[in-house]
Amino acid sequence: MQQLSEAKQEIITRISPIVAKLIQSNSLFEELEQDKMIEIISEALEKHFSLAEIRAMPDDDLTDRIDGVLGIQVLYYLLSDFTPEQMAEFEAAIPKRK
Repeated sequence: MQQLSEAKQEIITRISPIVAKLIQSNSLFEELEQDKMIEIISEALEKHFSLAEIRAMPDDDLTDRIDGVLGIQVLYYLLSDFTPEQMAEFEAAIPKRK
């Protein structure tokens, strides 16, 4: 089994209760696998922020970011079940940016 770096473990320790609370409190998120979401979110945070930035990030800011990632994951799972015809209808219904 691969050892987690101390930084990664610190991130996981910080985000785990936030992810758990969001999944439990929002019925849209109940089908998401908590451990998988923690892994996805910790990797995204490591990629885009330094450990110092993550440590300094207020809980409400971190919670908002995690909530957004969970929402995107729900949308991804919904869209992955679409048939090509359903996807074409969905894309046609979305307003195009200019």
